[in-house]
Amino acid sequence: MKPRNLLVSLLVLSASVDLCAPAAAQGLISLIPFAHTRDLYVSDSGDDKVWRLQDLDLDGDYDDAGEFTVFYDDTLGAQILTNNNGIAVGLGGIVYVSDSTTDVITALLDKNGDGDANDSGEHWNWFNGTVGGNPGG
Repeated sequence: MKPRNLLVSLLVLSASVDLCAPAAAQGLISLIPFAHTRDLYVSDSGDDKVWRLQDLDLDGDYDDAGEFTVFYDDTLGAQILTNNNGIAVGLGGIVYVSDSTTDVITALLDKNGDGDANDSGEHWNWFNGTVGGNPGG
């Protein structure tokens, strides 16, 4: 009986910790400039685009009018995407997109506030893993 009680206590403790996690995450979310809308970035390797999803009305979804826009389109910007399959966002709001075909990580940042990173100076090679690219490549 005693081992069973111990097991139950550990499960309750584990559940308590999980319930506290969202509150702790709220502090981290407030550090990110676009966190008030819980922006989400999606890399579309079929169309070589990066989509920005914003919950503008804060109803918990991204399916209302104006809540999804093209953040980067390689036909409009200078950085070519061929197989963009990984994406991450830094605390400064820079979106990092990896391309497994070209071994490049592209950085995207909407510097002029127009909602995309297609303009000059808003996208650049952050890492180039090809021969002759970054020294660590």
